[in-house]
Amino acid sequence: LYQSGVPIEYLEQLNDAGYLGDEFSYSAVIGLYNSDVPVEYINGLNAINLLDEFSYSAIIGLYNSGVSMEYLNSMNEAGYLDEFSYSALIGLYNTDVPIDYLDGMNDAGYLDEFSYSAIIGLYNSDVTIDYLNDMQSSGLMDEFSGDTDAGTGTYQPMTLEEHWNSDHMKSARRRMMA
Repeated sequence: LYQSGVPIEYLEQLNDAGYLGDEFSYSAVIGLYNSDVPVEYINGLNAINLLDEFSYSAIIGLYNSGVSMEYLNSMNEAGYLDEFSYSALIGLYNTDVPIDYLDGMNDAGYLDEFSYSAIIGLYNSDVTIDYLNDMQSSGLMDEFSGDTDAGTGTYQPMTLEEHWNSDHMKSARRRMMA
């Protein structure tokens, strides 16, 4: 701790809050301090009973990405903390995807069908749940996923080799070389 520059005051704050020992290891303390995570942010997570939900590296990421306690608490209350990684939470927060959009995706059964980055893209492209529903009811949804057998809705993950040799990738390579 000394060689990493962690001041006694930071250690005292963590100790006074009861975080030293069981909650954070010395390497976690070094990481938190060197990433400028204030004890107040950790206290905020603890106050909304989410401190045990995140690793210290996740706490660093959340803090340094500006993710608010209000947002984390809302995501927890909506039941989405188990659905998304901390990096996904950061992405969703920083691209302003509202919880009501996630609720709509969840209610329609799409939350498990799309990655968080796809959800961000859909939201920021103003794609409505109604539009997705129309695509689904028209049988077109499966036509846009490389990991779904066209028209069957059956998830069939591609290998990297299959993806690389797919018609789509061959076409993309031809366009890039033109």
